[in-house]
Amino acid sequence: MAATDNMASAASSSNWRNTRNSHNTDSNNTIITSTSISTSTHIQNPVDPNASLPLCHQSASKRPLPPKVYDAYYSPEQVQTQLDAGYILRGVLRINPKNRTDAYVSLDESPSEKCLHNYPQLQGYDVGSGDDIYICGEPSRNRAISGDTVAIKILSNSNAKGIYRTNRLANDRRIDQLKERRRNRLDRMAAAASNLPSNQSGNSQSLSDTSYSTNDSKEPIAEDKKVYGVVIAIISHNSDRSFTGNISAMAPTSALKNHFAFVGSLGTSVVWFKPVNTALPYMIIPKDGAPEDFHKKRFCTVRMDRWGIRDPFPSAVFVKDLGERGTIDIETHIILEENGVCTDPFTPSALRCLPSSPWEVPIRELERRTDLRKSCIFTIDPPTARDLDDAVSCTRLPNGNMLVGVHIADVSFFVRPNTSLDIQARQRATTTYLVQRAYPMLPSMLCEDLCSLNPGVDRLAFSVMWEMDPATATVKSTWFGRTVINSACKLAYDDAQHVIDGNHLSDSIPCYGFSSGKAVPASHSRKTQIEASIIWFYKLSKIMRQRRFDNGALSLNSVKLSFELDEAGEPIDCWPYAIKDSNRLIEEFMLLANMSVAARIEATFPDASLLRRHSPPLSRRLIDVCKQLEASGVHLSPGSSGELQESLSKVTDPEVRFTIEEMLTGPMQRALYFSTHSIKDKAGYRHYALNVPLYTHFTSPIRRYADIIVHRTLEASLGLFGNHVVGDHPLLPQYYSPFFPKTPPESSLTASAKVVQSLLIPKSRTIAEIAHQCNLRKDAAKKAQDASSKLYLVHYLMSMSKRLVTPDVISLGVVTKVTQEKIIVTLPTFGIEGTLYMDRLADRKNQVLSIDARDWKLRLWTVEAASVTLVWEAGAPKHKKQTLKESAPNSVADLSGKLSALVIDDNGHGSVHFGHKQTSERITQRIQIFSKVTVSVLATKSPPDLSIRGSKALVLDKEVSGALSMIVDFGLLKEHGVEKIFLLEAGPLDTGATKGVFYFTLPHVQKMRIIAEQVKAGLQGASDVAKEYSLQLVPRRTLLCERVLEEEGVLGDITLGEYHMDFIPLEDDVLSLELPATFKELYLDGDFSSIQYTARALMRLQGLFGFFPRIVGKGDFSQILADSLTRMRLELMSTGLSGGNANNALAISSTFDSVVIIDRAVDLTTPLLTQLTYEGLISETFGIIDGSVTLGSNASANTTQSGASGSGPDAHSTAKRKRITLNNSDSIYRIVRGMNFSAVGNMLSKISRQLQDSYESRHKAKTVQEIRSFVGKLGGLQSEHQSLKIHVSLAETVLKRTQSDDFSAILDIEQTLVGGGDLNQEQLAYFNRLFSLADLQAPVPGVGGELKGQVPSTSIPNSIHKVLRLLCLYSLWRGSHFKQKTYEAWYEEIIAGFGYHHSITIDNLGKVGLLSPPSSTKPAAPSAQQRLTSANTTGDSSTAGLLNCIVPSTKPRNPVHTNQLSFLRKTLNLVVSDVRENDPDDISFVYSGYAPISIRLLQCLVRDPAVYTTGSSSRYAALLRPLGDSKSRPAQRDGQNMGGVKSGWGGWDDVLSELPGETVDVVQSPSDRDTDAAIADEMVKRLGEKAPATLVVFLGGCTFTEIAALRLLSQQHNHRYIAATTQIINGNSFLDPLIQKLP
Repeated sequence: MAATDNMASAASSSNWRNTRNSHNTDSNNTIITSTSISTSTHIQNPVDPNASLPLCHQSASKRPLPPKVYDAYYSPEQVQTQLDAGYILRGVLRINPKNRTDAYVSLDESPSEKCLHNYPQLQGYDVGSGDDIYICGEPSRNRAISGDTVAIKILSNSNAKGIYRTNRLANDRRIDQLKERRRNRLDRMAAAASNLPSNQSGNSQSLSDTSYSTNDSKEPIAEDKKVYGVVIAIISHNSDRSFTGNISAMAPTSALKNHFAFVGSLGTSVVWFKPVNTALPYMIIPKDGAPEDFHKKRFCTVRMDRWGIRDPFPSAVFVKDLGERGTIDIETHIILEENGVCTDPFTPSALRCLPSSPWEVPIRELERRTDLRKSCIFTIDPPTARDLDDAVSCTRLPNGNMLVGVHIADVSFFVRPNTSLDIQARQRATTTYLVQRAYPMLPSMLCEDLCSLNPGVDRLAFSVMWEMDPATATVKSTWFGRTVINSACKLAYDDAQHVIDGNHLSDSIPCYGFSSGKAVPASHSRKTQIEASIIWFYKLSKIMRQRRFDNGALSLNSVKLSFELDEAGEPIDCWPYAIKDSNRLIEEFMLLANMSVAARIEATFPDASLLRRHSPPLSRRLIDVCKQLEASGVHLSPGSSGELQESLSKVTDPEVRFTIEEMLTGPMQRALYFSTHSIKDKAGYRHYALNVPLYTHFTSPIRRYADIIVHRTLEASLGLFGNHVVGDHPLLPQYYSPFFPKTPPESSLTASAKVVQSLLIPKSRTIAEIAHQCNLRKDAAKKAQDASSKLYLVHYLMSMSKRLVTPDVISLGVVTKVTQEKIIVTLPTFGIEGTLYMDRLADRKNQVLSIDARDWKLRLWTVEAASVTLVWEAGAPKHKKQTLKESAPNSVADLSGKLSALVIDDNGHGSVHFGHKQTSERITQRIQIFSKVTVSVLATKSPPDLSIRGSKALVLDKEVSGALSMIVDFGLLKEHGVEKIFLLEAGPLDTGATKGVFYFTLPHVQKMRIIAEQVKAGLQGASDVAKEYSLQLVPRRTLLCERVLEEEGVLGDITLGEYHMDFIPLEDDVLSLELPATFKELYLDGDFSSIQYTARALMRLQGLFGFFPRIVGKGDFSQILADSLTRMRLELMSTGLSGGNANNALAISSTFDSVVIIDRAVDLTTPLLTQLTYEGLISETFGIIDGSVTLGSNASANTTQSGASGSGPDAHSTAKRKRITLNNSDSIYRIVRGMNFSAVGNMLSKISRQLQDSYESRHKAKTVQEIRSFVGKLGGLQSEHQSLKIHVSLAETVLKRTQSDDFSAILDIEQTLVGGGDLNQEQLAYFNRLFSLADLQAPVPGVGGELKGQVPSTSIPNSIHKVLRLLCLYSLWRGSHFKQKTYEAWYEEIIAGFGYHHSITIDNLGKVGLLSPPSSTKPAAPSAQQRLTSANTTGDSSTAGLLNCIVPSTKPRNPVHTNQLSFLRKTLNLVVSDVRENDPDDISFVYSGYAPISIRLLQCLVRDPAVYTTGSSSRYAALLRPLGDSKSRPAQRDGQNMGGVKSGWGGWDDVLSELPGETVDVVQSPSDRDTDAAIADEMVKRLGEKAPATLVVFLGGCTFTEIAALRLLSQQHNHRYIAATTQIINGNSFLDPLIQKLP
């Protein structure tokens, strides 16, 4: 090692000589290059740092030399001579990024006696003291940047005053002037305030008179205790000096102002680089070396080149273009580049240092090491950890004590000194963890395999073991050794916590023992032993932790965020990482191991050990914080870490405690690695937070290079002295315990001095340089990790509005600072801090505050002590509000800046004066330090729904609760104070002591009356808590609801709002508005609100993906919806809005080729038929509500046909229930959901056999790798097995129903009707029997008579739903054969059997065209236009606005009749006789031979040959012929991309004329001007060829069979069809809103 170091020194000296002799400059002084850290390029291509940039436009002979800007550097010889003489010092420079005038140098070794003699002002300065040398101004910094190791010279007091006057005084005056201008501006604002409240006018103070700020004072000048210095040389650089930023052709203003002549001399031959890091200077790049298309939005990486003594700015070389900021990928790239994180793969020379694979522990190592493979050793790590570098063990000894061990991966065995792998690991120094991935310090072969203590494999380790007293957890003796271990199992923190909580380890956790030289599956006793070890660890750790804090340790916790990412890498969830007892357990023993090893290596090598120190906090700043807290009533004692911890323990409020800890992190200094040779006074070794004299890092060598150095030092110590180092330190062995493992003879006291010298780094200077590199890289990794977390937090917050009930991110904030100019708020939930500037709030610049729907302005504020009083005044409403969301951020800095744009909620702060009809209002707030305020992040509107402070009760309408659960996690609501959740029901509401009651419901009159009664009861109750009520109406508030609340006398007691629920993604190809009873509202009530909601939701899609090139559809309401979309887009274009969604809505979509709108009235047959797909039958049998079914203890016990209507079993039934989610996350359901039920049994059997084969494969696993592979698959197999059990149970229940005579009879009637046949006598007899009153109480077929009287009416086989479904189907398909006598007889049977109120039901069915009487005098069903006109004349304001969007009146249309359906059956090939149910080739498989009309119409649009039949006219054949001959239709469709609407309805006029309603075909133009039809058609055709999806909108509901048919078309057409519907329906839920209910 010594020879190697001498060679390095020689190379360094040679490099200096070559550099000095190769340049002719103003001075012979050059930069000093450190060879221990620098790369070879620095040695081979030395650059003179004092050489100036060549000036442009002048020849060298005529060009005058510009004046010097900086002093020349000392030569290396001069530096070394001056260091030895004590005239200069060395240390690491850091620049204040907020003020580049200020820089500081942290000494890397204690001043020598000579230095103290030369500079008496350095008395008391030491490396561990936290005192730094102040570098004032850029000339004093002399071209050094943050992280550089520099040589500095101390200035005398007189010189320091001159430096201050030259560099800092002007800056201080500028800051004073800015503050003065700001104060004057605030005074003018106060003077302009008028009509102040009476309680303010007499007590208000001048805004410039009062402030409370302890940290805003000016920096003291040279008369203070600061020691000033100047940089005289750079010894080594921080990195390769690569930086990120953007390029501009314009010189910065500061350069023009201060260096005008220099900038002018450069001309236009250069461009300017502005770094992201504000601590860096601008840089100059030759224009021919920069990309031609550079602009401010694009960011790039450059490398700083030369910086001469006459150059105000350094030159740089362009490296690479990074792209425009804003995306996660680009921002991550910038984070990595800015922090110097190495992302390059390891070089071949480094990889050659790795052992060959497969690798086993060498026999030699087994002989030299202590064999602990039979010991019960295991790991506890995060569940996703792959680099397991620490394991633990705990055993009870015969004497009653505990033998506790910590076993750390022996990485130093593989990473030998001075190898290529060692050099690259030293350069990286640490693993950098970002949110989405890690950049390792070592190759993955070591990190995840050879050095990872995986269970069941032999691994090399360094072990520290203690004999401990179990009662007091005190260490009796300590043992260190190199070992071989075989981990018994890998546990996650949650597994260990499970045991701590009193449970057993899961049987699914693999566990191993060791027998006959190999790992074997462990017995049950091994798990019992592990569980006992965990319990002992927990008991000992609690004692150790308490003793540690009793001895003066300090803990300042910060928020560490965890993220869940989707497949695209975008954050979809965020939560603070929870620290549990299992985490603290491991923490305590890792700390003990680190302290024990520190004591051992320091005792062995007191001048050559790498330790870690933590200096005390900066006293002045700590005292300032304590004074600030004192003014707020919180007393902290800053004397020591123990006193601080004791003061913190008295703060019981968790949010305030967190805030105080955040405030205390400011004065705290960073913990640093250091060489024991660098600090003379051992008091400087101390670790302030842990309050221990010695500490190091030993336990994570896979991810920290410092730990590798410590391992080597410990190995050297063991080689020289074995385990017999005895000392005064309590963690060093006082005696050798007989229970410690026996050390092999070869490993004890046998190592030669030469071996030890090769292991231990011989020169203390090299250790100091390694410590410096580790500090730099650890800080950079921490910055990168924090920046990555902030980046993902920002993206998460920006996307929250798409998933939350409220459009804003609401969080609790705690005020940490109040000054005359700003309020600083900390958000404990996210661990971020925001600043509110008073004048910006007053001017509504950058940060806009809105407390309700109007704009509010800050009129006046006064500061007294630690509080501020704010007076807000409401302004006039604006047509367009400027919100933060409209300004798309471009960078991490921009995004992070938005985090400070917080909105203070008004509730709970002083008096609030609101009036619904007032035009001017005032709100007075008083905020002080530690006030808890509700804040809204990235928003400008304070949502009324969650603005209630304190605990809340949430009351949900059951019709929207399921939809709400799909878009917001109730756990998130709980975080915002929701403690109780109720369903909205008539009767009293007992919310207990909750302060706020929040209703979330549909705008129905009856629901309003229920709410009014509950509000009146709550206000009149005897509760001590004053209730606050808030009501959100979904999807909009209505005047009728407000009128009802006003009549009930509670309108003034409720805060009203509305929530616009857009499309909810049920699956990746199914969107639903979840609007109940849409068909009834449109065709019976004349309520067209659902069209408005649908149009708004579709506009939202157009805002995201661009406008739909073509809108086609069928039906009156399809026409109205299409007109609404066209009108809304034209309005958007006419307003001239830009940015964000507005730009997208004005651009043609590349995602959708068209939207097809199907009015449910066009196809009334499909929802009435019994669905025959697996998913459809589950819906018919159980009722799929909000993507799930609810089953009882017996699946059949809850059989219901209510479907999505929600009219299934009573929500308060006491029967045991189980809710099963049905979606594509279930792999089996994804396969069978769309199958015809006849094919489901075979598929489930096939899946069962595959599972069985997978389980049986365990018998073929012979090797450990094969067993591990099977164990890895076991979790998925078990999950799939559980899913199979569920679906077998569901299928068996459905099968019982399908095998019943009742089901067969109904299905036979349905197929006969749609097939055009006459009912036979048996079918008519069954039909008549349905109306028999005697059969009303018949048992449910296939279920059993025990459910009689318990099953809801909708599940009785001859319920009103079943009767009406068949009756309506008969009326539609056989209406011409419907005799008056038969109709009257059936009418009387229905009235007699089900109740007289169903006369209204029958009338309702007739009005909507489902059940028409035989009389020819029956009036036609009113058209959409007539309904709109009726709504307008009756004064229904909710629909009157839609009249403007309707094109010329639509003529009244009768519902489709028998003859028309017969024509459609033939023309559209609705009935297919040779249907293939098991391997479908036609959509008719969903009804076993009948194709839904709605989907056939879509096939007409895309020219699918399936609609062609030999009986059709030749005209239809001509339409289809371009796509192939109908005789071979399936084969020709395979592999063709025939999807997409390319030519509209052309050619299908005869079909469309037989269907009710208007025909829609609109080509949307990319501008508001008319576009030639031919050009538009060509545009749509061109887009359709490449557009990936067609949106199919079902207005009035969609069935699961129609969705299954669409999915089949997607496969056949090689084209995506996405279903968007107002609601998922079946026959029962379709008719249920039309059925009259008894009051």
